[in-house]
Amino acid sequence: MDQINGIILVNKPKDWTSQDVLSKLKRYFHVDKIGHAGTLDPLATGLLVVLLGTSTKLSDYLLSDEKEYECEILIGKATDTEDITGTVLAEKEVENIENIDEILQGLVGTLEQEPPMYSSVRYQGRKLYELAREGLTVERNKRTIEVRQINRISDLQYENKTCKFKFNASVSKGTYIRTLCVEIGLRTGNPALMSNLKRIKSGKFHLENAYDLNDILNGKYEILSNYSAIEDKENIVQINDFLYNRVLHGMKIRVDSNYDSIYLVHNNELVGIYEKDQSYNDSNKSYKAKRVWN
Repeated sequence: MDQINGIILVNKPKDWTSQDVLSKLKRYFHVDKIGHAGTLDPLATGLLVVLLGTSTKLSDYLLSDEKEYECEILIGKATDTEDITGTVLAEKEVENIENIDEILQGLVGTLEQEPPMYSSVRYQGRKLYELAREGLTVERNKRTIEVRQINRISDLQYENKTCKFKFNASVSKGTYIRTLCVEIGLRTGNPALMSNLKRIKSGKFHLENAYDLNDILNGKYEILSNYSAIEDKENIVQINDFLYNRVLHGMKIRVDSNYDSIYLVHNNELVGIYEKDQSYNDSNKSYKAKRVWN
């Protein structure tokens, strides 16, 4: 069987880890390499961009793509995991929240966010969630994230002394929506957690084009090309046959571009990602190979 390379859009089921999905698809497609363009918590559902074979070389670039989510927040409780699955740490009766839309709009822009202890961020070689399961809490470096847009998409529902509603948010790489929910709660003066999450967009890919895992395992799916992931980028350079032959061998090339990194396309196929060669001072026209597909 020929090696399968490409991108497949998966609608991740609830209570599955992203690694569960990858393991299942790796066996099904018989590929040596498999990866993704951004993980999802077991609680979360929605779009998981899976990379097969040599398409895993795109992982670092697609991870930086903007993500869009539909989230349900529960205000009135806090847990150690910052979501509904954790151990309750605090509770407070919530009766009325009047300014929630103003609070949400106040989050738009750049924020400093501390990764939760229950996350896969590494600390001294170990994942934070491993330490958290041992009852340990360590100091985490804050990261700068950006909330591009956030809007409430449901009414506020008051029940069992709590308040819940849904919102839609577009955020930058590295944003923890769980932690964003905690921040929303803090700005209302209450504990809060994430009670549900669905990813609806990753880069240019949409959930509406994703396939359920069972459908894929029954042969219903589409494998997308690498080019489909980057076709809307501004830093694409179309190359001729001469440059294509140089790129196939990872050789340096000269192209007229002002970007630090460029996607090289030949006959509607992504064939390389190149970056400026800083060792030359020639108006930034010299580029060297970063990733090559041959």
